[in-house]
Amino acid sequence: MFDVVPDSYLADILFHNRVDDRCGITVITQPPSHVIEAICLIQKRLSQVIDSQRLWLTPSENLHLTLLELIYNCSQAQVEEVLLQLNERHSLQELLSYIVSVSPVLHAPKLKLTPSAIILIFSSKDKPIPLSQYKLLLRDKVQIDLSGYSVPRYSTTTETGHITLARFIAQIKSSDVQQLESLVSGINDTLRDLVWHANNEVNVRSGPVWYGGGHRELAAANGIRN
Repeated sequence: MFDVVPDSYLADILFHNRVDDRCGITVITQPPSHVIEAICLIQKRLSQVIDSQRLWLTPSENLHLTLLELIYNCSQAQVEEVLLQLNERHSLQELLSYIVSVSPVLHAPKLKLTPSAIILIFSSKDKPIPLSQYKLLLRDKVQIDLSGYSVPRYSTTTETGHITLARFIAQIKSSDVQQLESLVSGINDTLRDLVWHANNEVNVRSGPVWYGGGHRELAAANGIRN
């Protein structure tokens, strides 16, 4: 059993009408319909254990897996500076065409409880390319100067990516944690055959890309749908 650490930032937004003005630039892929349907069923079962005052469920239209996060927790002015660099070096649509042409295949998902969230972790197949190598390719492809900005620290060895299904926004009882652990164990036995290509609905987004709403979709591309 573990201790829940609620997402106080998200709780403030939901309960106190706070505006999330943290900005960033990110490349995401949105899951295909069969993955979204599976996630919605999981979320329904989670909500039967923990109510909405304690567990926030990610809306289906916001479900995504991050492929590349260039900067995060920055001002809008900093975002515009980085976008200027990007536009000088790349056509975003050409960059996305490259991204969808070499994307990995994700499979064997497992639901996992973390102190602040419930996530669905996907492993990647070795062919056509493992996720760790893919992320390095994307970073090398961008090749812009991000010194002086808040830049995520990526692990170059991880073969997994995740989708956040829910976040804890208040403390829950130990008995509820036990129920969740039992539920997660049972759900994982049913997910073994879920597979998808990570080039479905790829988008480049900028602005308040977390909980703030109002982000801009700079470019989009579709690869293999499955």
